[in-house]
Amino acid sequence: MGRSTNLLAILIALCACVFGCASGSPPDEAPYVVGGLGLDRPPAGYDDDSTGDDDDTTGDDDDTTGDDDDTTGDDDTTGDDDDTTGDDDDTTGDDDTTGDDDSAPMTVAVVDTGSSGVDHIVDILTLDGHTVDLMDLGDVTAQLGPGHRLLVYPGSADGVLAVLSQPALKDSIRDFVGAGGGYIGVCGGSIVGATDLVYNGLGLPNAMIGLLDVEATWYQDWSAYIGNMAQLSFEAETVHPILAGLAPGDPYPGDYAGGPTFDSATVDVLLRYDQDLDPSLAGHEVSGDGALVAGQYGAGRVVLSAIHPEYNDEALFLSYVDWTCP
Repeated sequence: MGRSTNLLAILIALCACVFGCASGSPPDEAPYVVGGLGLDRPPAGYDDDSTGDDDDTTGDDDDTTGDDDDTTGDDDTTGDDDDTTGDDDDTTGDDDTTGDDDSAPMTVAVVDTGSSGVDHIVDILTLDGHTVDLMDLGDVTAQLGPGHRLLVYPGSADGVLAVLSQPALKDSIRDFVGAGGGYIGVCGGSIVGATDLVYNGLGLPNAMIGLLDVEATWYQDWSAYIGNMAQLSFEAETVHPILAGLAPGDPYPGDYAGGPTFDSATVDVLLRYDQDLDPSLAGHEVSGDGALVAGQYGAGRVVLSAIHPEYNDEALFLSYVDWTCP
């Protein structure tokens, strides 16, 4: 009964956050926060995650192109991807260290969570030659299947709420990734892929899907960054193909809009927060905590990202794609 009561409290709080965020300032009035200082304009292409009104307008996920046919096999027959060159990462089969896109065209499922990041993700994937299948939260269980190579789960509290309230959604995503599908979770979508959730200091073991053995921590106060995206300082923790040339200790400036922190004893942490959040917020002392993690679930690869590369770092987002789908 205690666990059910806790989950109910989380559902109520997340609903309050969703409706509260919906009344925020429009994107052209929301300051872009850098180091706590508001600028007069947001970064190029930035839109308020709380609006949720720009997800279905792109029309750029047309399945009629037919350019995602996995039967082409043009990577393996040419012989030009020979591992004897020494420049290819043996763990992926492609040149992940370059940060360039080199994945074959494929069909990618993107969950329409209502985040403005959805449109940016769809644009990046479409321009990269992939076919995008945009799914409503309620349709993922029925539509996600073997025809998809990758699932991208963007941010928003709605996406977290759906996982808490729909056990079948958890099972369908687990089955997809376990069978070899890739998973990229951004902000709220990264919380979804974790195992345990700590919400406002309240621990909820096994509340999320459990793709990686990670505890995600999130405070409702951090939603203050929704519509007020900040460029925070992060630090590379390890050498990894996703980080395209960053060495341990190297700085990385990343876009942050209220994402979680990660803690794990078993999963690779790629980036850590290198500064705290606004000191007026609960749980603001995040420096040293995980911000980007990657690992394996069954036969599939998983990236959980508290930062938002889709707005201003297309190369990093495509590195997520290349690594999860070698």
